[in-house]
Amino acid sequence: ADVVTTARVLAAAIERIGEVDLVVTGMASLDSMTSMLPGALAAALHRPALTLANHLEVDGGVVTVTRTVGTVREVLSAALPALVSVTDQANEPRYPNFAAMRAAKKKPIDFWDASELGLQIAEPAVAVVDDEARPAREAGIIRTDAGEAGRELAAWLVENKLV
Repeated sequence: ADVVTTARVLAAAIERIGEVDLVVTGMASLDSMTSMLPGALAAALHRPALTLANHLEVDGGVVTVTRTVGTVREVLSAALPALVSVTDQANEPRYPNFAAMRAAKKKPIDFWDASELGLQIAEPAVAVVDDEARPAREAGIIRTDAGEAGRELAAWLVENKLV
């Protein structure tokens, strides 16, 4: 839930990897679905952020993205290095074959703690105090409209003090 700390940690890991021209993220993550992480990560890396891309191309030292905001189609470009967040329309996923999946399981994974990344992490700015399961949804009411559904809905809204 602490987007700023998460962005600092990811930025330090990216910098540890070395020269990275393009960082690609999803549009939202487990940052409570705030969609703030791509922007915070770009700021931590001191890079331009091109967000909500549904198409991207890299040509030479420039990344160009297309995004749709409402009914408007925007085309944005930035010099590399940059960060791009993509929507689920950005590509058609390719699924690895069985041999590639088995080979991936054998690949080593590097783990770094905060001190190895040169970070001192204080208490997070946000903490989960409590959580509980969402209550089960009640069954809905299905009405077959014989011409009275509008009146019945209006009466129900008034009766339940929703208007």
